[in-house]
Amino acid sequence: MAEYLTCNIGSLSGLTVMPDPDWGTVTREAEESENIYADIATQLRVSTSKLRHLKFRVKLEGTDKDDLISQENALRMEVSKVTNTLTLMPRDATNSVTFNLLSSPCPIAAFDYPYDHLNVAIVSLELVAEPWALGSQATLYDASAQTSPALVDIGTLTGQGDPPLTLTVTRAWGTASDGVGIQMAVCALCNGDAIGDYFFECETGDMSGAWDSDDTVLNPSAGAAAKLPSATSTSWTALTGFADPATLPQGRYRVLVRAKTSSEDGDNYVGMRKITESARDPKTIRELDTFWQWHDLGDWVNYGGNTFRLYGKSESSSLWADCVLFVPVDWGYVWYTDDAENTDSVTFGWLPYEMAYETTTAVVGSAAARVQGHGLKAPLSGFKLLVMVEPKGSDPAPGFIVDASYLPRWEMWR
Repeated sequence: MAEYLTCNIGSLSGLTVMPDPDWGTVTREAEESENIYADIATQLRVSTSKLRHLKFRVKLEGTDKDDLISQENALRMEVSKVTNTLTLMPRDATNSVTFNLLSSPCPIAAFDYPYDHLNVAIVSLELVAEPWALGSQATLYDASAQTSPALVDIGTLTGQGDPPLTLTVTRAWGTASDGVGIQMAVCALCNGDAIGDYFFECETGDMSGAWDSDDTVLNPSAGAAAKLPSATSTSWTALTGFADPATLPQGRYRVLVRAKTSSEDGDNYVGMRKITESARDPKTIRELDTFWQWHDLGDWVNYGGNTFRLYGKSESSSLWADCVLFVPVDWGYVWYTDDAENTDSVTFGWLPYEMAYETTTAVVGSAAARVQGHGLKAPLSGFKLLVMVEPKGSDPAPGFIVDASYLPRWEMWR
């Protein structure tokens, strides 16, 4: 008759779990959110970072005393490893669950009558584990074709806790040997309805001043860009009216602008003020090059009624501002950059050791040094992924492929 519960610890399989185990619980702790602009329902952030202690006894049965001692030593080696896994399967259950373990002590089995005469050892374990039991990997997207920037719906996730996502973004242009790879890839969790909630065309702004709408410049998004002609004004000149604060969800953002200049000879810049006072120069300033490029203007907060101002300065050459993307940061984002501009794909995992990239010359390496952020932990429902990919070159709407999966989190059984 099969035992009522068996477990695997690392490479040891089929260990018998004795009755009355204590599996502990997922401990939830509430702390005040750093996001002071959050609605009242999310003012307190609930975390489950406290480690879980799994207390149970396992039975070892040896053919002789030497075999029993070998089994006990093997168990001690597995339990003391820096990281390991515990897999549990109740009798007649369909699904197993897995815990990620940290190094734990392994007491010596009592030298009692069963040990001495029957070659049976009962070992009491207290394993230190991450709080959640994990199910089998679930696929969200398998080679889904998208156009950057995109809002990708992640739907309703399985489980009882918010799971970390594994997300791979692969370029859909060129070939593996052309060297025209990914310069930058950004992925963020958001709760907007469409990409138009975060992505705005600069040429739709107020053109009554020094800025003009230009449909003759090469490779703009949506066929036109906002132009600040050369020497129209050598002072900072604001462009407004293109980003509707009522459309953009309230919250905190990293602001990206796609821009370029006509010549490297002039001092041409785009910038952003973090306050509305026009007497000050922009706090964040980016010097432009002669090709289209996304520039990071830093942090900005939308309170719901404040006007976003993009500033430009054209000394001796014209400059163009094509479009602006507001990357939401309140629920987490990850950001990859490649100075060599030869990346074929990048995988955003959880913590640096799960980040990876593959180059156009098929070199695979850890992306930890190239990534901002430790990973994306998705709420179970109501959220989407904003994904932006910047190619080496001037394509304003590059295609990309997205693959996404996650490990469902459970309190215990599933």
